[in-house]
Amino acid sequence: MTMRQFLLTFLLLLPCCLMAQVKIECPDSVDADSAFRISFIIQDSVQNFKLGDSKGIKKLAGPYYSSHSSFSVIGGKTISEFQTIISFKLKVSKIGKCTINPSTYYLSSGKKYTTPQLSFWAVNGAKLAKSRKERSLNDLATDFILTKSKEITAVESKINKKLIHLGDSLELTFQLYTNEDITSISKNKPDVDFCITELQQVGTDSMISATYKGNPVSTATILICKIIPLKTGMFHIPSLKFEAIKLERNKDIDPFEAILNPSSCYEEKKITLTSNALSFTVIK
Repeated sequence: MTMRQFLLTFLLLLPCCLMAQVKIECPDSVDADSAFRISFIIQDSVQNFKLGDSKGIKKLAGPYYSSHSSFSVIGGKTISEFQTIISFKLKVSKIGKCTINPSTYYLSSGKKYTTPQLSFWAVNGAKLAKSRKERSLNDLATDFILTKSKEITAVESKINKKLIHLGDSLELTFQLYTNEDITSISKNKPDVDFCITELQQVGTDSMISATYKGNPVSTATILICKIIPLKTGMFHIPSLKFEAIKLERNKDIDPFEAILNPSSCYEEKKITLTSNALSFTVIK
């Protein structure tokens, strides 16, 4: 957590403010030539989130809602935690200081809350990368029609044990790997009749760097389940389908139109991801 994120979280917890326990993930500075994401993480169920007004900032996509729940047992008492993550994909249209006015939302209790005003800087990262040389219109047009050499988005499942005794449990994890902009993904748990399936954790937007089949990607755990077998034998957990939405560049758009209207460069696309099947053996 950066000092900026820490201070935002601390201010939101002050009792004199009408705000729920919330953390805002917003960069200190952004590249004016690139889209960026901001996220609001709130420790409750959230409804009707409205992003604050702003000048010089285009909303490309959002709001996207996802949730994360966890359960723990401390001293024989079950403690549950739940949080909602609301994300937006944005792009600035000017260089300099940018401001997003306070956002509003409602909790499950029906009470209205307000976030603080956000401020950050937009810089010309592309110009800096070219040693401050002036870029021509042809350079800009070329940027918009370039595509990535290989697009990767996959969900891999794994279990922590292949052989267990009856009465024991194993952990089933579903991991997302991608080098694309995935804005949301469904959370489904396996439906099998030979065991008890307990949901331990539902997805997170925290992505970290990794490799997938030799390619650099980002990864995040989207689902963790506890599996408790009811009988002995060899069992199979079938493939699981996940519905996801990705934000991708419109390859058919005229490059000059893309320069004049950057938000038109992106469109949402629904995709289906299928995890791998697994097997394990239960003995007495």
